[in-house]
Amino acid sequence: MSALRDFQENLAVKPYCSQDLQRLVIRSRNKAANFPYIQPNHAHKITWLVFDVDRGHQSALSYEDANLPEPNIITKNPANGNCHLFYRLEQPVWTHAAAGTKAQAYYKAIKTGLTKQIQADPGYSGLISKNPLSDEWKTFEIHSGKFALIDLADRAQLQWQSEANGITEATAAANTILGRNCSLFDTLRLFSYAKVSDYRELGISRTYDMWLKTVESEAAAINGSFDTALPYSEIRATAKSVAKWTWNNYNPTEQKRRGIMGFGETRHNFNFKAPMLPEEEIKRRQSKAAELTNKHRKENTELQIKQAIERLETNGEKVTKAAVAKLTGLARENISRNYSHFFCKKV
Repeated sequence: MSALRDFQENLAVKPYCSQDLQRLVIRSRNKAANFPYIQPNHAHKITWLVFDVDRGHQSALSYEDANLPEPNIITKNPANGNCHLFYRLEQPVWTHAAAGTKAQAYYKAIKTGLTKQIQADPGYSGLISKNPLSDEWKTFEIHSGKFALIDLADRAQLQWQSEANGITEATAAANTILGRNCSLFDTLRLFSYAKVSDYRELGISRTYDMWLKTVESEAAAINGSFDTALPYSEIRATAKSVAKWTWNNYNPTEQKRRGIMGFGETRHNFNFKAPMLPEEEIKRRQSKAAELTNKHRKENTELQIKQAIERLETNGEKVTKAAVAKLTGLARENISRNYSHFFCKKV
């Protein structure tokens, strides 16, 4: 995979972006890719180590002056020559509060050391970078390799005891595993807080089953964003725990939320003083519920197919509809009839 494609596919689902750095906005991944400035990393996961070098037209070769390896991508401002250098990390660094302070200290020590050598801006936070996908900049795509932190640490000339506290690569790697679990839980619970009321207010049989499937699908999608995925048993257990607790305990505000469908106060909100629903309202709810059920069934099927294709590609196996049907348990005829677009050759 090319570095630019890697960058695009690993963007957050809704990253920050900006036209001129005066105002940050949140847009979908596809829309954000058209802005000159973009958030290169997820909120709690650092995949790209980015340096802001403001040395004019010498910026692009600052890594050579420091005798450092070539970055994957360089974005250059054609007007003044200032650049952003992008290094793709082999394993992401988790920055969530529960991800482990030692791994974060290890990463920060490396970043500090490299910043000094490249003479990059030490105050650059890394939240927003020049977008390598934008035509606003002159972009150099150099290679698609990935960098292990320990290799970058050797180049950063760290003073181990003072700056890195003697942290080993093995310790840092162990902390990233904990970080994946914490990040999955934290991201999933926020998703659940925002969505659970919509399902509670449906007021139909098997609503909780629909809710659990939705949370499981979201957990699988989050897990798919990790460079090294967690085992299915772990994401399923986390999803079940989050779904159950949110369903039974979470109330967003004192005032009851009406929900996107506008069902209002009824017996289905556990207000037994409310009158029974009129027949037309029941039909309207059933129609909306069926629509939502079909939507999520389709999304779940698409997710299963995407994960199966990814597994086949990772294992170097041929991607065929028969192979995907075998992995997912879906009927091959269903895949051929409704999901053939997933098997179009990538260009």
